[in-house]
Amino acid sequence: MGVASRDVSARQLAEENTHLVARVRELEHLLHLERSRNKGLERGLSSLSERVVTLRRQSHPAPDGASTGGGRPSAAR
Repeated sequence: MGVASRDVSARQLAEENTHLVARVRELEHLLHLERSRNKGLERGLSSLSERVVTLRRQSHPAPDGASTGGGRPSAAR
């Protein structure tokens, strides 16, 4: 392999490396955004779940303050 050929290969590798470093940074940024979004969704879902449990307890209070256990009520037959 000649000197000129090695210079071209080294330049191509440097360019590819620069491109890959930029892509990794972009993907890390997107991962950070996705994790932030997921945390927000988790908080929203948790808040909504708590609200549903509260509303269920208000509309169907358990006798003597006992917990309903969160299961489905059995249908009377």
